Amino acid sequence: MSATEQNTLQDQILVVFADKSDFDQALRSVGVEKVERNEQGKPYIPDSPYFISFSHKGEVSVAAISDHEVGVDIENVTAPRNITRLSRLFDDSEVPESLYDFYRLWTAKEAMGKYNGTGINLAVLKQKTVDVRHLDYGDYIIGVVGKGDISLKVF
Repeated sequence: MSATEQNTLQDQILVVFADKSDFDQALRSVGVEKVERNEQGKPYIPDSPYFISFSHKGEVSVAAISDHEVGVDIENVTAPRNITRLSRLFDDSEVPESLYDFYRLWTAKEAMGKYNGTGINLAVLKQKTVDVRHLDYGDYIIGVVGKGDISLKVF
């Protein structure tokens, strides 16, 4: 990453949104040339102080890049889901009243699992969601966990 891009990420989270076919180019345009995965499958940028998290849904991809740990998830809010059955997996105090509410909770849980490095599991699903912020973009909702202000860059 260039010095300008590094300064941009000081206590910031850059969220990159792109079509899957343009995703690698979008990452390169913000200075991410290579991404690898650790033993648990969590992505990282080699030889870099920055953290990265990915999510894909249909034909779109999203990445969150930060100088702190970060987790991200994306869902299409128009996609039908059996929210009654899946909502039983959440903390008892988290009961979605609509499909949109369900996707807010689901993206929060997925982003928390990625932030923690555990992925989605029953413990994460039962954990009450805190410190999750959301971005709405078209038919998509993006859940982000991490420290700093969020900026969205669409390609």
